[in-house]
Amino acid sequence: MGNNIEQNTGLPLSAITIAEVKAKFDQFIDALKTGDIGTLETIYDDDYLLVRADGQTLSKSQILDDLKKSGMIFPRFEGNNLRIKTLGPVGVLTIESRSSSLRNGQEAEMHAQQVMVFFRAGKNVTLTHVQLTNIAE
Repeated sequence: MGNNIEQNTGLPLSAITIAEVKAKFDQFIDALKTGDIGTLETIYDDDYLLVRADGQTLSKSQILDDLKKSGMIFPRFEGNNLRIKTLGPVGVLTIESRSSSLRNGQEAEMHAQQVMVFFRAGKNVTLTHVQLTNIAE
């Protein structure tokens, strides 16, 4: 598998560290809180896929377009039970989160388990997949 990934990215693969995953996660949350589309564009992998809690899937371009049009931000994000595991160039972060979002002036609350997959190619670490599962109150 490693050789195929290396051939597809054209970049040498090296192991991702827990610190790199945590730093990229923190950068991602900061960008969501402030609506920093430019930073999100660099964090999301070109093949990024979001699977929302309702099962809807969105690509990088769909997410960025939606964020731009709606002006959506996440002013509050609280996380519990953060765990990070790494294997080669892949890092998996899991976290239970409580967040609030503002979209077109409307506020929404969410309590979810998130699974996030980060990938390292060359010196670049990107977010390639997010899976959300709602947690019932």
